[in-house]
Amino acid sequence: SLLFQLPQDFSYSVLNRKYLADLLDSFKDFQKTIEFRNKDWIKPSVFEGIAIRNTSIAFCDMPNLVIQNGKPCTQFLGQLAYCRLHARNKNAWYSTDKEERICYTESELQKFAQIIQIAVEENKRAIIFFNKDKTGVLNAVSLSHLLLKRKVL
Repeated sequence: SLLFQLPQDFSYSVLNRKYLADLLDSFKDFQKTIEFRNKDWIKPSVFEGIAIRNTSIAFCDMPNLVIQNGKPCTQFLGQLAYCRLHARNKNAWYSTDKEERICYTESELQKFAQIIQIAVEENKRAIIFFNKDKTGVLNAVSLSHLLLKRKVL
């Protein structure tokens, strides 16, 4: 399985869309997931192109990555429910205090547990990643407890 993680400055353009289509087509025999970090890519026409190429889209939780009506992009395409849980605290996003930036509240984790449960009920394989530090581990443990309570794990 391959993850294509695109940087925030990889904006939507005709040239970049062609580049991405060619990239995904060149790995057609692999299970693929794409992680957009630029909100301009979150649109139905892009989702259609990704679905045609049998590619999953990652849910990337970070500030400013939303769809039209202000809700996070939680639409999983393809066989995977791939979640990258980076951070919620927009005001501390570039802070040197990582714990302030990436510590999820229990209510936020409850929402993710619900999203993951729905994906699993749709027969998608859930893959969840947190940041690689102490707070990320604590978030992962808390989410796993919530998923166990929901009988998702």
